[in-house]
Amino acid sequence: MTGLLSFRYGKMSSIMDNKMKNNILPVFFIGIVIMLLFGNTLLPKANTIIYGSDLSDQFYFWKSYFIGSLKNGIVPFWNPYSFSGTPFLAHPSTAAFYPFNLVFLLLPLSFAFSVFLYSHLVLAGVGMYWYMRKKSDELSSLIASLVFSLSGFFAVRIYAGHIDIISTAVWIPWVFGSVTHTIENFNKQRFLIAVFFTALQILAGYQAIVIFTWELTGLFLILHIFFQYKKEQKIIYSMKKAAIYIAIIITSYCLSAIQILPTMEFVGRSIRFQGLPYDAASWGSYNLDTFKLFFFPFAYGSPFWDNYSYKGPGPNYLELAYFTGRVPILLFGFYLISQLTYLFRRKKIEKTYFFSLAALLFFAFMASGNNFPLHKILFDLIPAYRLFRFPSQHLIIEVFLLALVSGIIASKIKLILVKVMILILIIVELFGYDKKFIKLANLPIASTDKTLTDFLKTTDKNVRVLPHFNVTAALRSAFDFESASYYRIPTTSGYNPLILYNYYHFIDLVNKSSISSIPFLNVEIPLINPMSPLLDFLNIRYVLTDNRGNLEEYPSGKYKIVTAREKYKLYENMQVTSRFFLVNDVQVYKSAKEVEDQILFQNADPSKVILFNENDLNNFSPPDSACPQNDLGQVKIVDYAANKIDLEVNTTCNSFLSSSEVFYPGWKVRLDGQASDIYLSNTAFRSIYVPKGKHKVEFYYFPLIYYLGGGITLITSLILGIYFRKNEE
Repeated sequence: MTGLLSFRYGKMSSIMDNKMKNNILPVFFIGIVIMLLFGNTLLPKANTIIYGSDLSDQFYFWKSYFIGSLKNGIVPFWNPYSFSGTPFLAHPSTAAFYPFNLVFLLLPLSFAFSVFLYSHLVLAGVGMYWYMRKKSDELSSLIASLVFSLSGFFAVRIYAGHIDIISTAVWIPWVFGSVTHTIENFNKQRFLIAVFFTALQILAGYQAIVIFTWELTGLFLILHIFFQYKKEQKIIYSMKKAAIYIAIIITSYCLSAIQILPTMEFVGRSIRFQGLPYDAASWGSYNLDTFKLFFFPFAYGSPFWDNYSYKGPGPNYLELAYFTGRVPILLFGFYLISQLTYLFRRKKIEKTYFFSLAALLFFAFMASGNNFPLHKILFDLIPAYRLFRFPSQHLIIEVFLLALVSGIIASKIKLILVKVMILILIIVELFGYDKKFIKLANLPIASTDKTLTDFLKTTDKNVRVLPHFNVTAALRSAFDFESASYYRIPTTSGYNPLILYNYYHFIDLVNKSSISSIPFLNVEIPLINPMSPLLDFLNIRYVLTDNRGNLEEYPSGKYKIVTAREKYKLYENMQVTSRFFLVNDVQVYKSAKEVEDQILFQNADPSKVILFNENDLNNFSPPDSACPQNDLGQVKIVDYAANKIDLEVNTTCNSFLSSSEVFYPGWKVRLDGQASDIYLSNTAFRSIYVPKGKHKVEFYYFPLIYYLGGGITLITSLILGIYFRKNEE
């Protein structure tokens, strides 16, 4: 992004639209209106923050971990505190390379979230205004702008805490406008701007909305070619326009490769790679009855936690709310009737009308999910569709289209007073709706049990905690899953839609389940059986349960209660296995399935035996099987950091250093300063061969994928910079 970000503002503004500089007042008006909407949440008082469910459960802790790591001179490639270790920067929702995330480095977190959300709603409004000014007058463009930026979609997503969805959706008008302008009338400047805005949307993090935006622009391309085919040589013209469209896509992804390549690697090894079952992917489908939410937004009851009465379809109200106000829908109704009349009289159809109607129908059908066959057809044909839940999310495009149509129909109204009245009605109605969702709350850490976290923070850092409850449990208020990264407490769990598949699958094996739990639990791991010996292998020393837990009743003195309070009980596992240990009982099998069967059916204990798939072995050296398992030597953890682990190993025989550290590309090892091999063992974990004697072992995370992605981003940025300058000369 470096080359593009170096463009001077004057050049960019003149390229996009010289009129913009002459219309600062409407842009200023957008900023003021949204500022009034945010009210006191824009300047939260001490110990408060703008409310958002996922903001409190995820993003607050992720941003804290990210900022804290950077301030300590650590690039947080890896997070050792969730799911026994998982990629961090590669997660698309961290959006580490999204330029607007700089605000979190510059401002206190509670203030930064408000500024981030406010600035993005302003971006949404200004983007819509910029696009519409090429089609209509200032006042009509302002109407479209406020329909989009004040739409219930954004307010509800603030309440839901969907930071990544908001930051991606605001770029829809910018991307659509720049891409369609380039398709209609190609020049170098328009191409560069289209690439720039598209790359920003990709980097913002929520890839489903990126795909929806490409579907919208792709539909425009098809209809544009269709309407032009009589005026041009059809095949040549079509190929030219399609080539421009494809070039924008490819160049945009090359520009954002520093994020996209690590994300693709992560997704490819996560539970999402194989795709969700259709029942899970179609959850949140709209039906004919659900569309009434566009007219009666609270028809199914209240979605607010302090007055909850929602009785509508799943998954929840927050995934189904796309209220734009009634005025835009009425305007669309007038537009529909007027265009049908025009078609009947003149036997002609307006291109914008035809596109808007076709797009509205397409995305309404897609939002209908399993209630209309189109979604299932694309689910079967396009692999990307198997990664995403909630077909209702397609309706963000409906919100954009209703805003667009509102601006178009307003531009046909001659009386300024009527336009002003429409503008006022839109603001009043959407303000009344939105204000209910924008409020302050206590900091996410306010409800955390300080006694519990203080104890876990000061205990041995080289053991893990098992939060033995699910994401809907009330106990999360005392110790939330993702708060582990905030307090630097290693755990085996988390709250995240991207969980490494091998690790998740191992948890199923721990529970003796031959059937995957993914269709039922896809943002958390299944609850682990407390009596499984594999729980010991996972280095779990403490088990946190709600106050109904009775682990002390288990035989053999396995658990000892540490503390019991109103909300929870904390137990100590007296049979915990060290995170790193020596093993000389090695079993090699012909496939991953045979390894899994040994754990599932033969009760193989990874704390005593190490299981390999022969396909994962390279330069394999067998250990000394004659050495007794209880006298193999010692392993000392010298230093344990996010991206680096130092060990001292003293072995009495040639053996394997086994661990409950999750295997992932990018992790490397040096044995006495020399590079060595890391093996995938026990389905999901890291092991290395260690010869007899004293050794220094250094595991370090060196993800080459970032260097590859960064190189592609840099080269693309330089090429585009040269391309732009050459054009200027």
